[in-house]
Amino acid sequence: MPDGDMLPETHHVLRYCFSDRFSGGNISEANFAPRPNRDKGKLSTVWVECRNVPEHEQTLESAKQHLLNQIRARDDRDEVCMLNVAAVTAVGSNYGPIQIVEDWGKSNNKRHTSIGGLTSNSDFSQIDFAACAALARLARKNRQKAS
Repeated sequence: MPDGDMLPETHHVLRYCFSDRFSGGNISEANFAPRPNRDKGKLSTVWVECRNVPEHEQTLESAKQHLLNQIRARDDRDEVCMLNVAAVTAVGSNYGPIQIVEDWGKSNNKRHTSIGGLTSNSDFSQIDFAACAALARLARKNRQKAS
């Protein structure tokens, strides 16, 4: 798929959530709000089932490691949250055309994707917060069981 193409609805993307933006120890809307003068109406994500990488790397763990390798200042309390493409675009359609597209451009980071179509009026933070918070709680619960 070329840069700019929409991702298949059955696929997933990951978003890194910094703990300094959490509220009460949980992911907050701030993790999904585009930063003024920086994000240009898009949020960076990483494509799990990326067709641009070998098939054996099209896994959650591989995508998560790829994402973590890109984050310079990490904290053990930070979370990586997974979003289903169809869920984001379906909910987003109630507020405007929100899309998840390939966005690796000049960086040559073939897993990089963007959630786009955001404006200063988008209620995107609350939409994704609900989905991500539930996934983050599940991921935390699974980690605790494994310990």
